[in-house]
Amino acid sequence: MRIISLLLLMLVSGFSGFSQFLSGDCCTCYAYEYGSQSNYFRDSSLYLMLNRETEDWEESSFARYNYDNRRLSETVSYYFDHDNYQRVGSFMQIKTPDPENKNIKRLQYRWDKDFQNWKESSRSVSYYKENKKLSHTVNFKYDELSADWVKNIRNESTSNSKLSATSNAMKKWVSGKWLTTSENNCTDDLVKLQRTCISSSLNEETGLWETSRKTLYQYNTDMRLA
Repeated sequence: MRIISLLLLMLVSGFSGFSQFLSGDCCTCYAYEYGSQSNYFRDSSLYLMLNRETEDWEESSFARYNYDNRRLSETVSYYFDHDNYQRVGSFMQIKTPDPENKNIKRLQYRWDKDFQNWKESSRSVSYYKENKKLSHTVNFKYDELSADWVKNIRNESTSNSKLSATSNAMKKWVSGKWLTTSENNCTDDLVKLQRTCISSSLNEETGLWETSRKTLYQYNTDMRLA
């Protein structure tokens, strides 16, 4: 097994790029990206984890990527079942852009062991502004009664460049309309190189807004977080 693992490492490193290194008390993990014609595109990624008992590198997970018109359209990931020594489906995401309506639909699936097939687990649609910046995202949930996907959560992002302010709000779909339940508002002080963010949420029992957190960020002159 050790010889095979070393050969795998040599083979992978020969035509792929080192992507990530993580270390901890229990494991060390490497991620390799298989070669493609552009640094932006990835054919697949292989994650190897060090078994500290045997000192062998073992496959942990594997992901494959597909593109449509130079955009990432499908991601399929697997975890490696060491008991049966095979890859097992774990997660799949399909992205479908709609340039006319300025949105991208994301469908996420999980592997159903009973039916040996992919089953849709979540659905969301992201909408973009004219400048291609994210406007808002709508997440859906599956309704068993109607056997259909219905609106659930909406996340909005707004900014005011003149006031150096940004705002993120989360809303719930309640009785046919969006109800704001939490907000995170940030303001920038470009002189002091500071950003102040205040998080607040709606207490649905009392109907009152409550501040839950205030965070101060300090930046260096090169605008890196200090």
